[in-house]
Amino acid sequence: MQEDKTVALLKEALLMERQGYALYHEVAQKTESPAVKHFFEIMAAEEEDHIQVLSAQFDSYQKQKRLQPVDANDRARPDGKSAELSQEIKDEVSAASYEAAAIAAAMGLEKRAIQIYGDRAARSDDPDEVALCKWLVDWEKQHLAILMKIHAELVQSVWNDRNFWPY
Repeated sequence: MQEDKTVALLKEALLMERQGYALYHEVAQKTESPAVKHFFEIMAAEEEDHIQVLSAQFDSYQKQKRLQPVDANDRARPDGKSAELSQEIKDEVSAASYEAAAIAAAMGLEKRAIQIYGDRAARSDDPDEVALCKWLVDWEKQHLAILMKIHAELVQSVWNDRNFWPY
């Protein structure tokens, strides 16, 4: 028997969000940088929120064979504090450190999530599934933008510190 596409999506989404949570939580626990710790705690909390939303959707779908409508405005959004931390993170982290590697890995997770959720939103004919996927894409794009900003600042810092510029 072929698994229902919505069930498959929810299972994959839950797995991705749990992987993101595990990465962010682990880095927050291991880092010695207060700014990095705070940043990754915020990211882990947001992944936890996604897990709760997806778990509730999974339960709803199992019971009623339908997703609950998602109101894009009913949940908190990243408030920009993560982005404000990027200067502190840059000051406390080397671009070749464990924390910087975790930021690069997190970018990969976020890109994968955006691709999967975006593809599913484009292919689904269920308006509640489309809304859920678009809500998740929006969140993941915000996470990716923050991570990319931090990563770019770390790379820039290395180039400046090492005088790699050819001119």
